[in-house]
Amino acid sequence: MGEAMVKRIAVTLALALAASPAFAATYAVVNGAGAIENYPVEWDQTTLPAPWTAAKGSPMPCGVPNCSLVAQSNLTAAQLAAWSAPALLTPAQQAEAAIAAGLAIVSTSTPSLNGTFAIDGAAVQNIGGIYSGIKDGDGLPGGGTSFNYPDLSGAMHSFTGTTFPPFAKAVRDYLYALSQGQAPAQPVPIP
Repeated sequence: MGEAMVKRIAVTLALALAASPAFAATYAVVNGAGAIENYPVEWDQTTLPAPWTAAKGSPMPCGVPNCSLVAQSNLTAAQLAAWSAPALLTPAQQAEAAIAAGLAIVSTSTPSLNGTFAIDGAAVQNIGGIYSGIKDGDGLPGGGTSFNYPDLSGAMHSFTGTTFPPFAKAVRDYLYALSQGQAPAQPVPIP
């Protein structure tokens, strides 16, 4: 069944149910092999549920091939037994994952600085050292008017004594937010 057909069925269903009072029911997204892909999915039966709308651009609107929504009451004991919900990460594990993923930076004045940068312990130590050198008047690494600093992919970005401090502060503030149990948004804008 094509994506257009699935959308037509969903719209028809939504229109048919619009006249009746909506109620939330629990469903599962089930793949073509009958295995549960996402569960539980709350659906008020008037709008497409999150797995269907969040996967725009995927082959099927729910994000998995040949998928369908199956009411909780229609799930078999075998399907439920085989389902293993994704493990919830502790705040510390979430922070570790965010640090490992790096920090996406978007410069509003120097687009060549845009990239995702390492923010692990070694990188933060390096960033802090460069920032301190700039602020203490020791100049830039290499003694020039600019220096190259790599992003996570190894691509070099040319920083100056004016562009590096906002970058260093963005790294500091992002890591501080993580340490406070927050999940700061990315990318982080810098001037």
